[in-house]
Amino acid sequence: MDDVPPEILDRLSAICLSLPEAYEESAWTAMRWLVRQRTFALVRTISCVDASPLARTAAEGVDGPITLMTFRAPAEELGAIADAGPPYFRAGWGRDVVGLVFG
Repeated sequence: MDDVPPEILDRLSAICLSLPEAYEESAWTAMRWLVRQRTFALVRTISCVDASPLARTAAEGVDGPITLMTFRAPAEELGAIADAGPPYFRAGWGRDVVGLVFG
């Protein structure tokens, strides 16, 4: 979480906390946002080596660490987001989770 650029963290926090009942908390090396104890978004910075193959593909051409967000998407939008290609990717876990690599 300390490695997430402050401008990204501040912007995401403002957006996520504007949702009803949303709150944020630290989670391991990330920041996550929840509603009723269910995570709907998480942001962290990781090395490209530690990223999933799907995230590495979305971050192609990026040297060094990458900042990415995983988030839940409604079923009717999931395919469109996940299939849009870089910087979006399927998270590889959770039936409704996609990711975004920040450039």
